Amino acid sequence: MQLGHVIKVIQGVVESVEIPEKVDIIISEWMGYFLLRESMLDSVLVARNKFLKPGGALYPSHARLYFAPIRSGQTQQRLADFQVTLLAVCSPHTCCTSRWGVKMVAA
Repeated sequence: MQLGHVIKVIQGVVESVEIPEKVDIIISEWMGYFLLRESMLDSVLVARNKFLKPGGALYPSHARLYFAPIRSGQTQQRLADFQVTLLAVCSPHTCCTSRWGVKMVAA
């Protein structure tokens, strides 16, 4: 089936693209890693507001994000390594005293 006379693909940055009339459907692959990682949601909303006819469709139009806290040995080790590195660079006691003249002592 030939649809070249019905469908036209326009490639470009949505904020700068111009088209002669509003459209019935916008199809966009905007969902990156962790749903919002690539920060494309703003561009999709610009396209919707700028190009979509009233009553038009946006695909995909919905998304769900599920997440839950986890705990693993690897995560614990990375946190411990980070804390050791941070303290090696600047311990809270010496940094506060040398930089701001504040002594951190337990009450």
